[in-house]
Amino acid sequence: MRLSRTQTIVLANQKGGCGKTTTAVNLSAGLALEGYRTCLVDLDGQCNASTTFGIDPEEYRRTKKATVLDAYITKRPADQIAVNVAGRFNDLLSIVPGHPALAALHQQLEAGLRMETLSQQLSPEEEDDHRRDHRERLAKSLEALHTEFDCVVLDTPPELGFLLSTALRAGDWFIIPVFPSEYDLNGLQRLTASAKKIRERSNPRLRLMSVLVGNFDRSTVLDSQMYSRLQQKFGEHLSKVKISRGVKIRESTSHHTTIFEHAATSDHAVQFLEFTREVVARMEKSLADTSDVIVPARPAAADPSEESAVGEVSHG
Repeated sequence: MRLSRTQTIVLANQKGGCGKTTTAVNLSAGLALEGYRTCLVDLDGQCNASTTFGIDPEEYRRTKKATVLDAYITKRPADQIAVNVAGRFNDLLSIVPGHPALAALHQQLEAGLRMETLSQQLSPEEEDDHRRDHRERLAKSLEALHTEFDCVVLDTPPELGFLLSTALRAGDWFIIPVFPSEYDLNGLQRLTASAKKIRERSNPRLRLMSVLVGNFDRSTVLDSQMYSRLQQKFGEHLSKVKISRGVKIRESTSHHTTIFEHAATSDHAVQFLEFTREVVARMEKSLADTSDVIVPARPAAADPSEESAVGEVSHG
């Protein structure tokens, strides 16, 4: 099964420890297992998504192999960076590796712009044009994947800032992974506000795909209450799937592998596959609404304030 138009999905939450990278790697693996050609893009300087699929960030740094950093610094097309995860997931999964220097990327670009401003005496309007170009480089790089992949999944760092802003500019959808805690819920307004600003100002395609609750304990009243609060706020955009609390998912993370490879028959593997299918159904419905979905045979198994905006998101 293939989609007629590549769908780009951003995993977003400014809070760390909410299962964002775990969701990114298992959603990407699930999409490949379901027969979709998928590329995972690692935008987090911790590079945990990269190590899950056998990429050693330090080895890439030493040998100067291409990473997502090159999409920003040298404007390299992403199809020249992506590496296939050979021998896994029907060979349908690729990754654009991360780089530890991503954490300092924005400062590096700003420092280069200051030097250019001094040397070429750029006007404020010209500086704004350069900053707009910086924010659009990722989206332009990812366009090179659109003839090869059904889905592009972006893992992002746990902060509201430059990297998340560039990811949302490139996205068709965003997914918010959360844990059922007050701390997780409190930060959602700023995140959804930033997404709304980006949708209004630079990327009208961007829509909320889903809010996914992880680390969920069905036996506790508090977790159920938190889920109900999310349901009141997000309605149909709250995933019906809940990722259970448990040791298997933590083991797969510590072993740098996916839940499908570590514990294929576990509740967690079943839940992530259900979530994958929920995501696919949402994409197919959206494309079918504009007669954009094709179903061949299925294979075997522009504004700096976007980075800190406040308001409410349009769910789409």
